[in-house]
Amino acid sequence: RDSKTTRTVPVQVTAGGGGGTGVIGTTAGRLIASNCFQCHGTYGSGGFEELLGESEADILEELREYQTDPDFTTDIMGAHLQGYTDAQLQAIAKYLANP
Repeated sequence: RDSKTTRTVPVQVTAGGGGGTGVIGTTAGRLIASNCFQCHGTYGSGGFEELLGESEADILEELREYQTDPDFTTDIMGAHLQGYTDAQLQAIAKYLANP
């Protein structure tokens, strides 16, 4: 919940076998995407650029562009994204498109 939006969010907890890449989807995406909330609002609902309602494919394409395009790699988005794997970017996009 933030000052503008209240959402009920389903959370799925899956026991992992250890040594895997972790759960990709609602739980893992939410944990990773929480870093995005600082600028984009809770669940992507506001902030500098509202992400709520964008498709998973569009969000993922934009994340990859910020991560790899030399024009963006030195700004705040590029700096944040340097530490994420492609699987983590997919989890972020999936979560933000389906909070």
